[in-house]
Amino acid sequence: MRVLAPLLLLLVAAGCGSDEPPRADGPVRQELVEAADSGQVSARADLDIPFGTVTTGEAEAGALLQAEVTLPAADLAPRLHRTTESRSDGDLAVLALSLEGQSASLRDFRDLGADFTWRLLFSHTTPLDLSLMLGVATADLDLTGVPLRRLVIRAGAGETTLRFRAPNPEPSAEIDIEAGVRSFAAEGLGFARFDRLTFQGGVGSFRLDLTGDGLLPGAEADLKVGVGSLEVTLPDAHPIVLIVPEGRLASVRVPAGFVVTGPGRYASPGATDAPSALTVRVETGPGRVTFRMGG
Repeated sequence: MRVLAPLLLLLVAAGCGSDEPPRADGPVRQELVEAADSGQVSARADLDIPFGTVTTGEAEAGALLQAEVTLPAADLAPRLHRTTESRSDGDLAVLALSLEGQSASLRDFRDLGADFTWRLLFSHTTPLDLSLMLGVATADLDLTGVPLRRLVIRAGAGETTLRFRAPNPEPSAEIDIEAGVRSFAAEGLGFARFDRLTFQGGVGSFRLDLTGDGLLPGAEADLKVGVGSLEVTLPDAHPIVLIVPEGRLASVRVPAGFVVTGPGRYASPGATDAPSALTVRVETGPGRVTFRMGG
């Protein structure tokens, strides 16, 4: 559950450190912060969203990142910080989005969170390393069309959905996800063109759909779940190797038709020696993991 610690600390002290909670007596307002495209060859964005409702979309032409934020608290405001790093392959735009203002307790954030909305808009032309820290937030993240090189998600105590509906414009990506409590669902991860996927779920219900036209040959997925349930949808038309725990505590259901190739090791028909196979490794505590075949 180490994913929760930095997020809850952020919730307890989000901003300037005043002892006064944020005021909700002002008018609800909307703010737009954005980073213009200044010709950098790639970008890295670190976004801290402690609470609220989060959705995504495509940025306007000429922008690397835009954030449209609805704010019911008078003492809080979004801040976007930008620097540039010089690299041998070209300049990198480094972006950091956070919420600044008065500190607040978790109760204050719970009372205000339903009225906060974040609309995050990303460039569809500049390769991006994206890191999202989500605290007590409900997030619907459709990253279709975003040229992702790396995606990191730390989801705390909210409900998160991640979605890809077309192949990633970048040839490959690394995906690293930690989900604390409540629920996390990912759809069309095969479209993300990951070469390595890491997922860790704490307490809750988790769903990962690994289907999608774009799954790379030889891709690997390492999945861990604690006290929760994990459902994994596997692609039908792709060789697959599953490596799962054995023992009384482990509850893992393997699809019918998979053959045993060793202790805790299964393969789809013909996948035993296929270098292009998707390899999925599972670790679980008292949780339950169910594999099923999809499209």
